[in-house]
Amino acid sequence: MGADGLYFDILDPPVQDLSQLTWSPVEYDGIKVTAHWTRPDQRDNWIKDKRQFALRVWLNGPRARDYSNPGEIHKPNLPHTFVLEGKDASGRVMVKYGFELRQWFVHRGGGDRGLRDHTAWCKSFGYRLVRARDLTNAISEAPEVAKPYSPWVKYYQRRIGGGFFSEWGHLVDYADVGFGTGHHYEYCYWTSDYNYEHNVVTCQHTGRSFLDGYENWGYLGLCVTP
Repeated sequence: MGADGLYFDILDPPVQDLSQLTWSPVEYDGIKVTAHWTRPDQRDNWIKDKRQFALRVWLNGPRARDYSNPGEIHKPNLPHTFVLEGKDASGRVMVKYGFELRQWFVHRGGGDRGLRDHTAWCKSFGYRLVRARDLTNAISEAPEVAKPYSPWVKYYQRRIGGGFFSEWGHLVDYADVGFGTGHHYEYCYWTSDYNYEHNVVTCQHTGRSFLDGYENWGYLGLCVTP
């Protein structure tokens, strides 16, 4: 699962010095993956030691450049496995690192809007409004979430494949990615799910879902494909 601007780090393994390798970008259907040996961004507040180098991997791809009028946004054909190759000075491949992207997400920044507004916004460029199962593995009040379930009912468990929020953690902490906080302290998003005659809202900060019967109330918007 990915979105434009997100990044993750690969720490230097004992079997290979990653700092001595070069990494060529990998591109597929509008998504570009790049890797560089670097220190963390000073704004990465979850990393205590900013002096430690790592191989940082960035994702870049389709995004909304105008939140009011997004126009056409490309829909990548997913899932797809990306493979980065680390080469030595002679061009020999010394290390390969592969990962699969199953879904691509496009956010709407920090705009709190009603459910119908966000739904129409996603449909305008061929994506769909997220469901809780796209985001979290915390059961709480959602009709369906990613499996395996988190052991905590109202808090996601960090896990690859456990939903967008479960994979990436606090999205607002990533530098220059642009995920909004909204008015709610847990950074909550409308979903297309419906449970007990109420609409389901899922929160990025914790992964929990709750019910809101007033669809004009303002929460954040997030779209996904497929």
